[in-house]
Amino acid sequence: HPYYDEVRHRNDIALLKLDRALDLSSNDLAKICLPSAVATSEEYPIAGTSLLTAGWGTLYSNGPASPTLRQVTIQAVGAQTTYCQNIIKDPTVQLCAGIMPGGGKDSCQGDSGGPLMMFNSNKTWELVGVVSYGNYCALANYPGVYTRLTSYLEWINTTIPYTPTSPTTLTTTLPTTPPTQTTATKQTTTTVFDNSSSSIGINTSLFLSIILFLFKY
Repeated sequence: HPYYDEVRHRNDIALLKLDRALDLSSNDLAKICLPSAVATSEEYPIAGTSLLTAGWGTLYSNGPASPTLRQVTIQAVGAQTTYCQNIIKDPTVQLCAGIMPGGGKDSCQGDSGGPLMMFNSNKTWELVGVVSYGNYCALANYPGVYTRLTSYLEWINTTIPYTPTSPTTLTTTLPTTPPTQTTATKQTTTTVFDNSSSSIGINTSLFLSIILFLFKY
């Protein structure tokens, strides 16, 4: 983003133009929707909504990276709560998510740029956030902070113009029911708090470029 702020982590989002088309018939790829244009409320997703994040980040703060892709179910945390205010810099472009007040489930170092996903009322997966930063990983009273996708829909659409396709075409090939969550502890939780601008930029770019390709084509 041209106005990325590395101090406050505002505009922690990037786009990457691919040099070739993706093979959407591959079992290694799955579609996901951006939030709808009407989902622009500052509190979207609303507090308490179940969300899913995934990545190959460290298993705990400053620990080893996961050799396999891991996922964890967390919840949106209201911007006006003490938990979120403890860590968020700008709630108009960021959102908090975690398990409050106890912690124990989170994204961690190395997950930056990864997806924060919601299974919406239309029974499709929606990308609502991008892993940005946090206070270590999975600590009590400290949720993770994610870039709020609804705040960047206009920027995304003007940066990479696309022709909207039908809702049927955009239906995700991810599982059609919310995932079951295995027990996770601070030692086994996937977390994502890599404040390195290069790591955040590269991972975010790769993920969002795939999303935007799906909309454009």
